[in-house]
Amino acid sequence: MRETVEAPAPAAAGISQVHVGVVAIPIATILASNLLPARTSVEGALFWPAWIMTAGMLSGAVVDMFHGGIRTLLRVQHIVMFGLVMIGYAELLQTSYSSPLEPDIIRQTFIAIGLFGTALSIGCSLSPPNLPRTLDNFARRNYSRETVFRILLACWIIGMFYYVYRSDFSLTRIVTGLLAERFGTPWTRGQLGDWTAFLDFLSNFGFIVPPFTVALALLFKSWWRPPVIAGIICSTVYFAFILQAGGRRQVVAIIGASAMTWFCARIKSLRVKHYAAGALLILCTAVLIELVLAGRSIGFAQYEYKGTNLGEIHIDNNFQALGETLKAIPANHDFVGFGHVWYVLVRPIPRVFWPEKPVNSGFDLAAYLGYRDVSLSMTAVGEAYMSFGWLGIAVGGFAFGVLARFWVQLIDRGYGVMGSVLYSLGAMTLMIGTRSFLELVVMAYPIVCWYFLDRVFVGWPPSAGLQ
Repeated sequence: MRETVEAPAPAAAGISQVHVGVVAIPIATILASNLLPARTSVEGALFWPAWIMTAGMLSGAVVDMFHGGIRTLLRVQHIVMFGLVMIGYAELLQTSYSSPLEPDIIRQTFIAIGLFGTALSIGCSLSPPNLPRTLDNFARRNYSRETVFRILLACWIIGMFYYVYRSDFSLTRIVTGLLAERFGTPWTRGQLGDWTAFLDFLSNFGFIVPPFTVALALLFKSWWRPPVIAGIICSTVYFAFILQAGGRRQVVAIIGASAMTWFCARIKSLRVKHYAAGALLILCTAVLIELVLAGRSIGFAQYEYKGTNLGEIHIDNNFQALGETLKAIPANHDFVGFGHVWYVLVRPIPRVFWPEKPVNSGFDLAAYLGYRDVSLSMTAVGEAYMSFGWLGIAVGGFAFGVLARFWVQLIDRGYGVMGSVLYSLGAMTLMIGTRSFLELVVMAYPIVCWYFLDRVFVGWPPSAGLQ
């Protein structure tokens, strides 16, 4: 079967050639790191320094919004910067936060985040390389509604197989597992797992179902057509497994990719009511991930939530983890160099084929601090520092900026509905990737899964589309 390939609209000029953050973030970093109160261990001590830092981080988004309207907030460089704020130090933006770190370490942590953000801004300011022909043709896919539904259904079946298989094809075990705590399900596996861990990869196919459901609704121009309703049902079932697993970043990525698909595909016809709906969705997502956090340790069968205090959303203390990393390396532990790079690059290789595959980067922060059976996220900033120090932070931030500037071409060229799906998946991958370079690789799996099914259902583009 062959699908047509549409020529993209002319590339839109970038809203700002030089990202304002190149200047604003260093200034904000200097102010934040030098306006620390005498006592940094009390609640709210880091509140205003964190907001000063945020003003610098989001300055580029604000300036672009004044020049090009609210729709410019959909540009991936702003989404990634927002992710750096939320993942890097969002806990500091609440008056209830207190830190046990020494003032000098806190200052260094602010500087590390600021350096990463500044380098990211520099990378965003460069002219991007041309899109590879393969990616260009993939983004220009003009699927029929039937093909979208077939890929959606195939993704759902493949994505659900791992859960069904590990539950011995028992509906009772599946339902019981969905109500259990996150590690009490039939499909739970250890860090390394057995040969069936390879099947866990198949669950990534399901990630594509919600954005494809949105795409199907856009193509039908209705949410009430039978294929769209079927997509909503499939999305809901798959999303239930994501909620049970308690992975908040996956919840955010799925909702974000789905919402962005709708917004990007209709970017020229967006109105104030649409932006208001988007803001409400962000608020609802924040509440949802708070509910997920509250229920994942006890299971939804025992779940009882007595209200959400929106002034005190629980967030991973990544700022402290980053500070502890800066404190530990190189004082008490050597830089790991290319050890982490190698660990990330070989992640896609199934351990069943390579039993001796590295199990870590050479430095485990949780083990270093004496914690057991937990993992700590030091963010991509910390991983870059852990590898090559301050130079690593600069290079890591610059790499994220270049990737963001490269990927934003997918929205500048106006590829259409399926191009919007691809852009949204990539944007959320980069945003979640600020949590860890490993997440950057893992979150890209759904795009690989879609590309595989594209070749199965559609094949290669006709030669005319390759010109």
